[in-house]
Amino acid sequence: MNQDRSAQIASSTLPLQSTEYDLAISVSGGGEHLPQMPSFPSAPYFQHLSVARDFPPEIWGIILRCADRSTLLAAASTNRRAQREAERLLYRDVNLPSHNHALAFLQSLLTPNYRHRKYALHRLAIKHSFCYGCPLDSDDVIFLDAPNLIDVNVHQTRWSCAKAAWSTTLIISPNLRRLSTGLLPGVGLIEAMSRCPHIEEVVVRDDGGSPPLCLLDTMLLPLLRSAEGHLSVLEYFIPGRPVREVGIRDYVHLERLEAIFSLLAKSTAQLECLTLTLGWDALQVLSRVAKHFSSLRILNVILNATLDPRAWWDLSPARITDWSLTLCEFPCIEKFTLQGSAHNRSCSTTPKSWARHCPLLQTVIIRDRYKWCRTKDSWKLTVLDPMHITCW
Repeated sequence: MNQDRSAQIASSTLPLQSTEYDLAISVSGGGEHLPQMPSFPSAPYFQHLSVARDFPPEIWGIILRCADRSTLLAAASTNRRAQREAERLLYRDVNLPSHNHALAFLQSLLTPNYRHRKYALHRLAIKHSFCYGCPLDSDDVIFLDAPNLIDVNVHQTRWSCAKAAWSTTLIISPNLRRLSTGLLPGVGLIEAMSRCPHIEEVVVRDDGGSPPLCLLDTMLLPLLRSAEGHLSVLEYFIPGRPVREVGIRDYVHLERLEAIFSLLAKSTAQLECLTLTLGWDALQVLSRVAKHFSSLRILNVILNATLDPRAWWDLSPARITDWSLTLCEFPCIEKFTLQGSAHNRSCSTTPKSWARHCPLLQTVIIRDRYKWCRTKDSWKLTVLDPMHITCW
């Protein structure tokens, strides 16, 4: 890992405007990206209210907590007293749309007399153009002394197989708790993780190819409790660590169960949450899973008819009873999620009859649209997707 990378960026000639809010960043709230190099007109109430300009920082802190992003930008660019408080909110949750914006944003964090930006940063998402299956080099990792940065997400914008066409910057911090990336665990990523002993959750969204031959010492990531990825990647993270939550991105069928059971048995903690992508033999797979992990509390099932066209039958209303009987084989189940895109009538599945078989079941989510929550005497339905309410 290049120790001088941050210093080089801080002293570089990257374009940084007089107001550091010209960076195309998306901050908590809206979720949409600002256009590159926009000009924000100052809000009139910040221009003309001289009394507001003299508010102490404590009052500005109270006012700006209820402000939207454009108001925060206007306040920070027109009022010096409000600037620090506004930046603390703007820099808390940042979404960068490109590699170049990541470098410019990092430069703004390292600007002298603006250290409050670095301390305000909690969550950072970076979009890159890179090819899945490519490992991360050590020189691409920047270790940022941002003590409150706990969540980093590096995700893909477009497919590119030419190395010259893609570039990546992974920004990490010593107190990182969650790392989500589309990069395979190469030397650079492993070295980065070795400097983040507090990581609890790792998500690797690769294409399932074989990762490079590098060892992940069992002494690293001692607090890891959640891992998601393909089996070839999970083999690096599960053995010797207290992993309680596992998400398998591979298509799971009966023939692969023994290898999966062998891998999950290498965790030093009891499995509590499991996410599986299943096909037409979903019920048989779950029955075997129940025999090995009877203490499972959370079960997420994705029925993918694209991988297996026969999977639509397991989403049909005719299988409601079969699903309830299979679910009762998990005596400790508290939450069940069923997802699938092949059969529009799958939302007819209701958990009302399941309660008789699963006394501890509290929550059922169907296709990310319908959420059933158990109350004292009945079940309460919340429609997460009102556009599909006619399905009921």
